[in-house]
Amino acid sequence: MDRIMRKQQLCQLAAELHSGFEETGEAIVADTLPDLSDIVDVHAQVMIRDKSVQEGSVLLSGTILMSALCIPEGGGSVHSMEIPITFSQKLRMEGAQSGMLAQCRAGVSEAEGKLLNPRKLGVRTVVQLHISLYRETESSVVSEIRGDDTVQTLQETLDARELRTACSKNFTVIEDTDISQADISNILQTRVSIENEEAAVSAGRISCRAAAKLTILYLDSRESLRVFQADLPFNQMLEQPGMEEEMRCSCSFSLRSIELTPGEDGENGENTLTVTLGICADFLVSSREQYSIVRDAYGTVAELVWAAQPYRYQPWTEEHPCSMEVQESFPSVGGISRILLTELSQTDAEQQEDGRWEVTLRANVLATQEDGSLVYRVHSFKVGIPQEMSGRPYFIVRQCSAVPEGESIRLTARIVQADLQPEWKTVETVGEISEGELYPRREDPELVLCFDVAEQGLWSIAKRCHITQEAIRAANGLDNGPGEMPGKPGRVLLIPLMN
Repeated sequence: MDRIMRKQQLCQLAAELHSGFEETGEAIVADTLPDLSDIVDVHAQVMIRDKSVQEGSVLLSGTILMSALCIPEGGGSVHSMEIPITFSQKLRMEGAQSGMLAQCRAGVSEAEGKLLNPRKLGVRTVVQLHISLYRETESSVVSEIRGDDTVQTLQETLDARELRTACSKNFTVIEDTDISQADISNILQTRVSIENEEAAVSAGRISCRAAAKLTILYLDSRESLRVFQADLPFNQMLEQPGMEEEMRCSCSFSLRSIELTPGEDGENGENTLTVTLGICADFLVSSREQYSIVRDAYGTVAELVWAAQPYRYQPWTEEHPCSMEVQESFPSVGGISRILLTELSQTDAEQQEDGRWEVTLRANVLATQEDGSLVYRVHSFKVGIPQEMSGRPYFIVRQCSAVPEGESIRLTARIVQADLQPEWKTVETVGEISEGELYPRREDPELVLCFDVAEQGLWSIAKRCHITQEAIRAANGLDNGPGEMPGKPGRVLLIPLMN
C-alpha cells in the first residue's frame, strides 16, 4: 500500500485571548468655558495603532478618544470636553512567539464620567479585547492511497475546512463630505463605525469593500443640537500569492485614527469636511480540502491524515454566518421628544449549560426630552444564539434604530456573526501500520486488521490470532487451499475474533 503525499502551506490558530483593561483620565475645563454643573453623555472610541508579538506576550498600543457632553452652570448650550487617553498594554499569552500575526478586536464595555469640581472632570472606560495569534506552517498530507488488487482497504474522503492564510493591511481613507445642508457651528462629538464588510478572493489577491458610517453631533448657528450622518464607502485590494477563486474569505476592520479638517476657502470649500481615517483590515482565508483516510473493519483510522495524532479538523460547510433580528424595549427617563443617536455593540459572550451561547449587547441612546434637555440612556441586555457554535461568537451590528414609545424606548437592530466558526471534530489516528502488527482498538472488537508478511502462511496467522484458518478464509473471501499458503507482503487480512 502506497501513500501519495503532498506538501501544503497552511495557517494555524496558535493562541486566543479574551481580556480587558481599564483606563482613567482627567481634564481641566478651558478658561473660555463656564463652570460645569452636570455631565450628560460620555462616549469612548478605541483605536489600536500598533500590535506586536513577543515571546509569551502581545504588546498593544493606541488611543482611547473620550468625549463628554456637559451642561454649564446656569444652563445654556451644551459643551463638549475631549479627553484622549494613550495606552500601552502588555498581555501575557501562552504560546505567543515572535513572528506570529496578531489580529485584535476591541470594543468599549463601559464609559462613564463625573465632575470632580466645576472646573475638572474625570472619566473611566473599560475596553474588551479578543486577540487571535496565527502562524504559517507546512504540512504533509495524504492526497491518495494506492494498492494492488490484493489489498483490501476501507478508504473514504474527509472534507475539511483549512485555514490557508491570515493577513492584515493598514491603509488610509480620505473623503470630502458635503456639509452644506448641515449649518455646523460647533462640532461636539465625532463617532465612526464600519459596516457592510465584504471580502472576496481571486487569483493571487484579496479584495474587500465596506463603508465607514460618520456621525457628527453638533450645534447649529442657533445653538440647537443636531446630528449629521454620512456613509463613506471604500474598497481595498491586497496582493496575496496562492489565492484561488474558490477560497472563502472573512474580514474585519478596526480604526487606527480619526481626523476631521474643514474645507479650505474657495468654491464650495467652506461647505466640505475632509475626513481622514486610518483603518486596519484583518483577513482570514480558508479553503475546502479533501483528504484520504483508511479505516479498519470497525472504524479506527489506520493511515496517516496528518503527522499529528489525533487529527482535529473543522468540516467544510456551506452554511452562512448567523444573522439575527434583535428587538428590545427599556424604560426612558421622562418624556422623550427626539432620539439623536443610537449605538449598539457586543460587550460579552457566555456559554450556557446546554452548550449554546448568550451574548451581551450594550445600547447607548442620546435623546432630547420634551422640555429640550438632553438625556443619555445606557441599557445592557442578553440575547440567546439559536444555533450551536464551536467557539466564542462575535457579532457586528449592521442596522440599529430606536424610537420613543410612551415611557420607554424600543430598539430594533440586525446583528451578524463576524466570522463562521464550524464545529471542531476529532479523528483518532495511528502514525502508520507496521507489517504483521495487530491493532485492537476497543475492549471487545469483532474484527481486527492484520498486514500479511512474506514467508508467513495462513496457518501461522491463525495460530498467532488464536483462530481457525477457515474463519480467516470466510472473512476475506479466500479459496480453500493449502494451510501454508505463501504470504503476500502488503496484503490486508480481516481477522474475526472469537470468544
